[in-house]
Formats: sequence, structure tokens, C-alpha cells
Amino acid sequence: LVVLYSINVFLGFILSQTGMVKHWLQVRHQEKGWWKKLIINGIGLTLSAFILVFVVYIKFHEGGWITIVITTAVVIFFAYIKHEYTKAGKLIEKLNVITESMNQKDTKFIKPLPKAKFDPNGRTAVLLVNGFTGIGVHSLLSIFKLFGDTFKNYLFIQIGVIDAGTFSSVEKLQKLKAKSEEEVQKYVDFIEDYGYYAEGMTATGLEIEEEIIKLIPSIKDKFAKAVFFGGQIVFPKDTFMSRLLHNYTVFSVQRKLYALGFEFVILPIKLRE
Repeated sequence: LVVLYSINVFLGFILSQTGMVKHWLQVRHQEKGWWKKLIINGIGLTLSAFILVFVVYIKFHEGGWITIVITTAVVIFFAYIKHEYTKAGKLIEKLNVITESMNQKDTKFIKPLPKAKFDPNGRTAVLLVNGFTGIGVHSLLSIFKLFGDTFKNYLFIQIGVIDAGTFSSVEKLQKLKAKSEEEVQKYVDFIEDYGYYAEGMTATGLEIEEEIIKLIPSIKDKFAKAVFFGGQIVFPKDTFMSRLLHNYTVFSVQRKLYALGFEFVILPIKLRE
């Protein structure tokens, strides 16, 4: 374990110092005195690399080779994970093409109708979205395709997830809230143009499920006949890695809302290679 730590800690130093050297080279035209900082990080990189090679050489037969094998295996595994996410991202990106035609109202499922007022006795479709993306748009169109004019009111909900980067400043939190409101408003504007009543709700928090549960009382008060919907991507091949790596939050939300007595329909969004 000591050898494992000794080798990998200096490997970490090398990666961080390399990143800083690259950074100073990239900002050399904007940053004054960049060459001084480049020299400092360059020295750190050189020393870290020398120590790493020295430790591996001295401790190679005392656990060093095992460390190399383990570290290499971990790096390969992470590279494979990145490859899977990149491949999934390209498939999902194909869905986003449909958002380009939304401004032209190019859809065969929505019939243009006069703009409607809120119908307290009408059924309400509550769609969980995460940005104005192909997944959200396909989910919305699926509701019309499956249920036609059953729903008179539409409510779009987006939860802005606070992560370490967002939590670092008030400004980033405000941008997250503003972006969530902007994305939801796109759905509202689109559906209102076709004569349906629509509203948007947003919230920010650490857990999507918890924030949705907090919104339930206000939803229940105004939309008595609400049915919840959520889109779930379906990969061309259902593998162990696809199930392990990708988000299945919608199923967790479904279980929680079932426990509260709400209907929740999961809409499959098929990805194509």
C-alpha cells in the first residue's frame, strides 16, 4: 500500500503540473508574468517525473510492478467509461435535431387551436424535463401521440441540480435558476401557441426526487387531475454498462410518486445508431 501510494501520488502531481504548464502556455498572450509561473510549474513537473521514475525503479520488485498493473487497469477502465459516455452523447445529440424545427411548429401530432385558459376540471399532463432537448420534446410529442386531446393543461417541471461547481458561488446558482426558467419557458411558449394552457415550475437542489416532492402540494392544489410523465432513453443495445452508467432517476421519481398516489407514465425514447 505504501508503494501504491508513493507511485500514484507523484503520478497525480505530474498530471496537475502538466495541466498548469499547458494552462500558462494557452494564456501567455493574456497573462502578464506567465513565464515565471510556467517555470515554477515546469520545475515541479520535472521533479515529480524524476521522483516517480526513481521510486518505480527502486521499488519495482517490492510491489512497484503490481502498482503499475493496477493503475493501468484503472486508467483503461476510466477510458472505457468515457468512451461509453461519448458514444451515448452522440446518440442523444441526434434527438436534439427536432428542437431546431420546433420554432416552425413542424409536428403532425399537435393541432393548432385557439389559446386556451386554465381549465380547473381538465386533466393536466405534468412533464418532467431537463432542458429544451430532444428527449423532452420527444416526450411531449409522445403524450399527444398516445393520448391525443385528453389533457387540457400542461405543466413543465425542471429541477436544477446543484453540484460542487454550481455551489461555489451565488452567481452560478443564479445562472442555474435563470437557465432552468428559460428552458421551461420554451416548452410553455410552444404549447400555448397551439391553444393549450401551460405553466412552468422550477426548483434547485441536491436531489431531483426531493425537490419534486416539495412541489407536490402546490401542484395538487391547482391541478387536481394531474398525471406525471417522464422520458427515459432506451439504448439500441441494453448492456450491463448502459444500465450501470446512465441515469435512471425517472424510475426513482416514479416509485416516490406512486407511494403518494399519483399516476406516473414513463415514456420510452428510443435511440438509434
